[in-house]
Amino acid sequence: MSQMKTNCVLTLFSFGALLIVLFWFAHLPEIDESTLPDTLENQDEVAPLHKQYHTLWGFWAQFSYVGAQVCKLRSPRK
Repeated sequence: MSQMKTNCVLTLFSFGALLIVLFWFAHLPEIDESTLPDTLENQDEVAPLHKQYHTLWGFWAQFSYVGAQVCKLRSPRK
């Protein structure tokens, strides 16, 4: 492998290892049934999917981001 690819792989590996260590030592709260909201009782308050604008904009943002990556990868190199 070239030096640049080796550095990239080592950087990604180091970042992943750092995340593992951070999550290992993070004090996350315990979640039990008493802290969860009663979602079964509030089913009628949930809007249909076509009215959940955060979901639709999130889908569009992800679609555009992946499309831009594919476009960048397929463009001719100079």
